[in-house]
Amino acid sequence: MKKYRFDLERVLRLRRHRELDWELKLAVAAGRCVALQKDLIELEDERGKTLATRFALAGGSTDYLFRSELYLRRLAQTNERTRRLLSQREQERDEVRDQYLLASRDRKVLDRLKEKREAQHYREELLNEISESDDLTSARGSRGTGDEAGR
Repeated sequence: MKKYRFDLERVLRLRRHRELDWELKLAVAAGRCVALQKDLIELEDERGKTLATRFALAGGSTDYLFRSELYLRRLAQTNERTRRLLSQREQERDEVRDQYLLASRDRKVLDRLKEKREAQHYREELLNEISESDDLTSARGSRGTGDEAGR
């Protein structure tokens, strides 16, 4: 039986490579989003700790209260900047995901075509072998054996 050779194998390899590139880009974009989400959680934790410390030290100096207020404002600004950046990164991630899905779909189309043609090829090869086997069997039957000729 002849081995199947897909005519578009090079194109399929290129599409697989393209899909892998977009998958890696998607992983990087998702990693950036996760890092920013982690930063937001840490900022909220820091804000909570500062507020808890501020009220725990209510008998503290006005200088401490003033500095803690400035620190809380800075945390709020950082939080807002991080949220805006996260929004941008999520949008970029969505665009990369769309490109990845497009590349994946293109690769899957060729994969399905290859599988379909491969199955068809092996069916045809099997039918050819059966046909050749039948031809050999019928050729032997028409020649006959030496025992049948003597009877």
